[in-house]
Amino acid sequence: MSVKLHGGRAHLNGVTFYTNEFISKAYREKDEIKISVKERKMKSHFYDRIPFLRGVMLLVEMLLMNPIPFIFICIMSVLWLSVSDEVSGSPQQVSTLSIIESYILPGLFLVTALFIRSTKIGRYHAAEHMAAKTFSKGMDLTVDNVMKQSRVYESCGTNLVVFMVVIFFLLSLFNLDVWICFILTWSISYEIFRVEEGWIKKVVMPFYWVGWGAQYLLFTSKPTEKEVLVAMESLKELIRRDEKKVKNE
Repeated sequence: MSVKLHGGRAHLNGVTFYTNEFISKAYREKDEIKISVKERKMKSHFYDRIPFLRGVMLLVEMLLMNPIPFIFICIMSVLWLSVSDEVSGSPQQVSTLSIIESYILPGLFLVTALFIRSTKIGRYHAAEHMAAKTFSKGMDLTVDNVMKQSRVYESCGTNLVVFMVVIFFLLSLFNLDVWICFILTWSISYEIFRVEEGWIKKVVMPFYWVGWGAQYLLFTSKPTEKEVLVAMESLKELIRRDEKKVKNE
């Protein structure tokens, strides 16, 4: 398999896949599938081979590409820290903080999961996984082949989030600054997520089971042929562009 898929993501009306060379986005507009392909200029850096540092730099790159999720996280963190600083010592205020920790944050998580699963994002997310699995198995990208695949995918970012929750909890026991804790959580979790085989993979496998369960129950829903066709077209065009570039070199 000459083309190496580097990832994908689902949108409200489509699916994006990318390799080192291209980014291919397919989406539905008035019941017509449209495809947009952009060149992806990936540069190698000295830190790409340095564990933990590469995770931090990837975080910076992701922030520059799409800052909105990180802005939201920062706002929530500032609010949480403000309440935490103001309430220490007062039983009534501690109770308020407890409500935020026990109900509001989990509530936001469940609302997000409900939104994804009950909208087309959940179906496109599943179609993205199923098309990627079909391709990784070396099978032809047909509707029948894709529909037979599980919508649970090992490389899904949901698994990374599970690692982050566990690592953040463990690091929080050491009374670290919350921002240091977050950066360490990300870099450690990313390194674990990168592991493809060996004893580390076996040790963390139970956490993958949790991630797979979350994917199936919360973050994907059964796709129809419409979503599958969009995912297939995105991936097919990406493969075509990548293979064409290789032939021309």
